[in-house]
Amino acid sequence: PAPTTPTAKHFYAFSGSAPAGDIVLPLPGENIRLSPGDERALMAREFEDTETLLGLHRFAWLPIIGDGAPPEWVSALWRAWRDAHGAAQTGWPWHPYTAAERVINILDYARRHGLPGPMEDTIQFLAGHGDAIERSLEYFGEHNTGNHLSNNGRGLFLLGLALGIERYAAMGGRILIEEAARIFGPSGMLREGSSSYHLLLARNYAS
Repeated sequence: PAPTTPTAKHFYAFSGSAPAGDIVLPLPGENIRLSPGDERALMAREFEDTETLLGLHRFAWLPIIGDGAPPEWVSALWRAWRDAHGAAQTGWPWHPYTAAERVINILDYARRHGLPGPMEDTIQFLAGHGDAIERSLEYFGEHNTGNHLSNNGRGLFLLGLALGIERYAAMGGRILIEEAARIFGPSGMLREGSSSYHLLLARNYAS
């Protein structure tokens, strides 16, 4: 359970009507076309590339499609994902990095278009992502912790702010501050020397 009661006052629920046409999900390494009714089979599908699988669980297609993502498809895919993976909180679907990305992507979309309903149920379920992230923070010592811990903090911070859960906001903010000092050098460049990861982490901190 969430450590404090989350609030839905900044959000509204959009219609749960069924999708009327096809959608193409741009996942890492593969574009997947879905017709109405295909969403449940998609959630049970196996992929050769783990990154494609993670993109599905992270709802990584949502910020790519952006405002063009039909709410009825978002709702249908959200329900299908929850039915298939929502209860267990184990495995790749609930890896802390993946849970953080998913909750961030859903909340970002919700600010502009609303949340898939029922509202209170969705809010409680999103709040539960904080517990899943906190339980499995990706800290493996000074020399073995990569940049994932900072994204764990980002997920907690943005979740806490969005739902009014002060404990998650404070915890996530502290992780972001401490990790920034560890993973970025005095010049502001990422210490591991990767330009692609520097861009990714800079975007994460900007968000």
